[in-house]
Amino acid sequence: MKFQKYLALSVGTFAVAAALFVNPAFAQQDEDGEPAPRQRGRGQRGPSGPVLPPSEFDAQAKSILEKSAALYKGAQTLHLETEGVNAGRLLRNTTIDYRAPQSLVVTKREAKGIKEVAYHDGENVTTLRDFDNTVEYTVAQANAGRRSPLAEAVGQYLAGFLSEDGNLFGRQAVESVKYEGTEQLNGVTVHKIVATARKSEGNPTYAVGNTIYYIGEQDSLLHKVEQSSVRNDAVPVVTTETYTNQKINAAIPDSTFQFTAPEGATKVDRLSRYRGVQVDVGDTPFAINSTDLDGKPLSLDEYKGKVVLLDFWATWCAPCRAELPNLKSAYDKYKDQGFDVLGISLDISAAPLKPFIKKEALGWRNIYDGYWNGPVASAYNVRFIPTTILLGRDGKVAALNPRGASLESAIEAALSAP
Repeated sequence: MKFQKYLALSVGTFAVAAALFVNPAFAQQDEDGEPAPRQRGRGQRGPSGPVLPPSEFDAQAKSILEKSAALYKGAQTLHLETEGVNAGRLLRNTTIDYRAPQSLVVTKREAKGIKEVAYHDGENVTTLRDFDNTVEYTVAQANAGRRSPLAEAVGQYLAGFLSEDGNLFGRQAVESVKYEGTEQLNGVTVHKIVATARKSEGNPTYAVGNTIYYIGEQDSLLHKVEQSSVRNDAVPVVTTETYTNQKINAAIPDSTFQFTAPEGATKVDRLSRYRGVQVDVGDTPFAINSTDLDGKPLSLDEYKGKVVLLDFWATWCAPCRAELPNLKSAYDKYKDQGFDVLGISLDISAAPLKPFIKKEALGWRNIYDGYWNGPVASAYNVRFIPTTILLGRDGKVAALNPRGASLESAIEAALSAP
């Protein structure tokens, strides 16, 4: 089976996986560490459903793209390393090893510090996960009816190259494609091809601009893709995906595709959910010493004697935004009784925070902690958002992840505690 046939099951799924890469709003997880419901892709569809082809397609750009796609489609083996970066923040590193007809190993290292390796042999999928000193693996029967994770692993753009429907741009709705000459990229001469997105009202969060493909002049491989987006609050975001250490039709040792459980690993029926949070009810919380969005020093010591909710959130996180009306209602109801909120933002950059907070009329202080590996999120081992931690008047943890219907009762219990 050729490489492209193995990918046929994968490309359809990548409409959703692509959104994970381009727009962090699709990447949040629920309270169990499982993927939260995702919005549909924003490709502009014709009457019969498929994404419309580009209205303008420069002949030279088309020739270069098709030559690159043919090279990947004809591969009998492939080694590839990718790195996804959003607004300067690392999202994940991925390493792929493939050998026809169906041997595949995908290693993902998330910005959250989670490493996951999936071994596919056509019959079974063995998944090894290592996080927080917990090493587990599970073996499941491969299901031909389910999409392969390979498309997500190779990235949205390369998945488009490997599709069999002739659409090089996957689920992207592209209006025009133009060739813009050559330039140097990490010492390699690359062709620069610019794809301009169709205008669409389908995504209220992001407006996609240009997608730039950098394809090697000599090797015809995809070396980098850069996509520009503008949030609905006018904040520009640049997302890049780089492809390095690529080897096509090179020998790959059999041992690469053979799973051996590492020492100390536990076989489980289902991998543990990475709930994170290194504190429990009754614990003393980790110190927080930072500055708020106005540049004023902020410490947990300022909240002594109060019931305070630590709210780890981000403007890109749909469940966080969905919880805001409930949180604002609780704040207004209990703030005069000694309740307060401290927002800890995991946004990719600080730029969207002030406009969003002003628009939503959030009355509590917020600090910008950076992406997943910020100092406060790291100390508390935050693995999903929203994560909320309620502290009692005594400064100890009173409840973990109270929100929704349970928020008010948790606040009332903490306010009434001796």
